[in-house]
Amino acid sequence: MDFRDLMLWRWPPQAGMGGDPESAAQPLRALQADINRAFESFWGNIPTPSFHANWGMTLQAIDIRIDLVELENEIELTAEMPGLEERDIEVTLGEECITIKAEKHASRDRQGNGFRINERLYGTLQRTIALPAFVDQESVKATYKNGVLTVWVAKLAGAPKDVRLIPINKG
Repeated sequence: MDFRDLMLWRWPPQAGMGGDPESAAQPLRALQADINRAFESFWGNIPTPSFHANWGMTLQAIDIRIDLVELENEIELTAEMPGLEERDIEVTLGEECITIKAEKHASRDRQGNGFRINERLYGTLQRTIALPAFVDQESVKATYKNGVLTVWVAKLAGAPKDVRLIPINKG
């Protein structure tokens, strides 16, 4: 009789599994992946109210995506803000950062044969971006066209222009 026949639990527990503890965790990882997929499927398939479908946007879908470019004499910030209007947007400039804030208010009233629908949408968005250089607070310009906000800020003359690599010495 083989000693392994007397053991209550064999390693590996199933054929095809390796003999190391890492391979024993594979079924648990597969279970975790299945549960994650189930939750993503559940939350992703919750029906959206018709209001959002009719308006073509939700505030959760609007994310202030930016491009920040440091040019020789100025900093140019471009922000994508679809679905908003100029009056919904506020831009503030601090010493070291610029803040973009937007509020969206919208409502729709529909009446038909024996029904009335009154839908409202409200939300705020805000993003603060650290500026890469010292800026002249008096020379700020901003435009908003076709869902794109562009802000130009002049850099101060005394601002550091070069980036220097700092060597790191061994301990």
